[in-house]
Amino acid sequence: MKTIISILSISLMPLLGMAQTPQAPAQPEKVYISTSKLAKRYHKTRSCVSLKNDQRYLKAVTVSQAKKLGRTPCKNCYTAVAVVPDSVFVCSGSSSEKYHATGTCRALSTCKGTLKKMPVAEATQARKTPCKVCIKE
Repeated sequence: MKTIISILSISLMPLLGMAQTPQAPAQPEKVYISTSKLAKRYHKTRSCVSLKNDQRYLKAVTVSQAKKLGRTPCKNCYTAVAVVPDSVFVCSGSSSEKYHATGTCRALSTCKGTLKKMPVAEATQARKTPCKVCIKE
């Protein structure tokens, strides 16, 4: 009798909106580390500017594995702003193409001109694009 009831309840579940859909287990977040002996950080993407010289030494691991290896989060990957602020920073140098969320962005270390604060609209009108280091899109 119990078998019949359980078969009936399972067959009626989809009709009652209680479909048994298997859910995939949550995958742990994959990050990238350099296998170089000097490496100390883990990164969200392979394209992080901090990894530009380590592309051939990259390995995908979970965050917990990276932490067990003594790695800490990359400041470029984990401090980018999700929303572009009202005012941004632009380098006045002739080769400058990007605008930045903060005046302390690591990518500004190569600025050959002066740093100017301006509205986003003005920066985009000057054909500047968001910096991939400090602005997430």
